[in-house]
Amino acid sequence: MSMDLQTGPASIGEIQREQPLLFDISDRVLLSLKGHDALDFLHRISTNDILKLKVGASTQTILTNEKGRIVEVVSVIRLAHDELLLAGSSTDESNIIRWINKFIIMEDVSVSSVRTSFKQLLLTGDNSFAKKELARSHSSLIYEVKENWGSVVWTRIVMSFDVTLNSFRYGTEQDLEEQRIFNGIPGSPNEINENVNPHEVNLIHLVDFKKGCYIGQEVIARLDTYDKVQRHLQLFTLSKLPRQLPAPVLQKGHEVGVVTSAVYSSTVGTVIGIGFLKTSHENTTMELSGDQTMVELRSQKLI
Repeated sequence: MSMDLQTGPASIGEIQREQPLLFDISDRVLLSLKGHDALDFLHRISTNDILKLKVGASTQTILTNEKGRIVEVVSVIRLAHDELLLAGSSTDESNIIRWINKFIIMEDVSVSSVRTSFKQLLLTGDNSFAKKELARSHSSLIYEVKENWGSVVWTRIVMSFDVTLNSFRYGTEQDLEEQRIFNGIPGSPNEINENVNPHEVNLIHLVDFKKGCYIGQEVIARLDTYDKVQRHLQLFTLSKLPRQLPAPVLQKGHEVGVVTSAVYSSTVGTVIGIGFLKTSHENTTMELSGDQTMVELRSQKLI
């Protein structure tokens, strides 16, 4: 059985050239990590080297468990010598706080939620546009964070509630999901969770292999050294929306992957999705288990 799937007139470049959209993501994790040992502590429990992070600067790192799987992907903002902001991708703060507290023993570190004290916005598109608008705000209580997802760089804005940004188009949750999936960005909890390692979601650029020990370091290093990664995040085009997610992907009756997120894209004119596919799999035409939905690999490759 074969089926021609619409690809639509738009490309990634055409979508990104549109006026940037701004999304309110204030429900996502935002934690304060305070104390004399805060920077060193986070450096020791996460994947990236953050020891050289200066006050006012930001970077990304990953919290992984003992099996090398993802607890959370966080953007780290150094507010002061002894205080960090951790801006996450999920909405479950209690889980992250519990996980961090598990490793605090004798260190001068405390973690708490500050989600209700700040507004968080996400800008997709041209970062130069954001710089001009943020410069107009004249506020010291606004932090601009570049989030590198491999395929694209988006900007998270963490700011006080009294700052107003007027020169943006505000998008809906549907708009954000479409742009996220179109660009192959993993999201929580569908692709970022404790069943997935950084290799599988193409976030290995957030792992510093020279920094030394962190939680899950041995597993992640072994996967890299011996090329043992069994699946990778991929982009899909689907003939229709799956009945439910996650949806196993079959090739000749054998499961070769899973679609974890899907959305109808009015821009592209078809259903697009992301999910995981076995690294050894090369065929491009598949179907969902028991769904008669045709699945094809999209031509745009994740970086």
